[in-house]
Amino acid sequence: MTDKELKEIEKLFAKFNTFDEFINKVYHGESSQNSGAIKEMYDAYKLGLDAWEMMKYFRSSETLRIDREQRKNDAYKIEDILNFIKKHDLSKYKRVIITLDNIDYDNIDELLKLNIEVFIDLKGDTGLCTIEEFKNVREFFTYFRNTYSKYDLSPLEKITLAYDYCKFYLYMDEENGRKTESHAIAKILETGNIVCAGYSVIFCQLLKELGIDNTYLFAIHDDLPGDDHMRVIVDVKDPKYHVSNLFIFDPTWDSEHEMMLVSNNSQTSYKMKEELKKDDIVIKKLPSWIMYLFYMINLYEFRKYFPEEEIMIIKKYGSEEPIKIEGLVKEAFEFNDKKPRDDWTVNLIKEILPKIKKIEGYNDDEIKEYVNDAVNIMYQYRFGLLDKYRGETPGRN
Repeated sequence: MTDKELKEIEKLFAKFNTFDEFINKVYHGESSQNSGAIKEMYDAYKLGLDAWEMMKYFRSSETLRIDREQRKNDAYKIEDILNFIKKHDLSKYKRVIITLDNIDYDNIDELLKLNIEVFIDLKGDTGLCTIEEFKNVREFFTYFRNTYSKYDLSPLEKITLAYDYCKFYLYMDEENGRKTESHAIAKILETGNIVCAGYSVIFCQLLKELGIDNTYLFAIHDDLPGDDHMRVIVDVKDPKYHVSNLFIFDPTWDSEHEMMLVSNNSQTSYKMKEELKKDDIVIKKLPSWIMYLFYMINLYEFRKYFPEEEIMIIKKYGSEEPIKIEGLVKEAFEFNDKKPRDDWTVNLIKEILPKIKKIEGYNDDEIKEYVNDAVNIMYQYRFGLLDKYRGETPGRN
């Protein structure tokens, strides 16, 4: 298959929202002889992977596909993998693909003794990684867990800390068209490229490291080509802050921006660098991770902030199976109340951020200034410019 042929296939895939829809309309509901391989390509395309690279490994007769057998038996221990491999004649294979959970394995180096290339299909991530890349991934997350799990944090405080941690990344797409370089955790840590899928999986994994596992990857699109986007839904249950509900988090859109406080005709306001006008006078530059505009958005406010978007897929982090949304959750997404919401999220930010910033190493004066700017930015943008139904801005308490 040539790159040109692959592009044609991707154009065909782009017309359909699900694999079942693709089969029904292209194959009229009948299974193709190559339906398994076609589904792998379709899933790779939908996840933003480099489909060509994936298929090169997945379909090669020189690849021992142990990962398929692992999914059937749910065996993820290194010793199980080693025992399984020993049953095969490795002389006819150049590589082996296995599946691993994104956890620490004390005996991971045993795989290096096989004298064969081992590629890891990391659960919850996209693309394939090598053993060394996997070890780098685990070093990154283990450092985070060891550094912050010692603090006595409530679930929502853990979520805020993880949200801050992954917002430090500067959004940067790949230049060579290899999508795995900005989607897969291993490649992000190596290249520094990251897009929405990368922010989302890193955020989910950071939460998992702190013991929060009820997270969902939430892919959406509008009618414009190339405008697919991924966010995270977290089932937040925190008695300390009296919160128990599903909320949308978008670390991508809150990630590094050049934000500053400016003055124009004696009026002060917050602006991103691209919004600056000729007569604006910059009073001060702000930390580039100071935005919380898409932090903890209630499902009932989905249409309020994202009126043109359509839900493409929701799946639990670490699972390949999409979740069918129905009942109250579906109603929540379609809710279309034009009244401004109250600013209870701001009050949460005022209470939570000082504790998180203290942990992150800010002094008291820096924390006070940071929280004040973060809250004012929320009022200006989230409860003003970004609110489709903005009317009277909620009062500041």
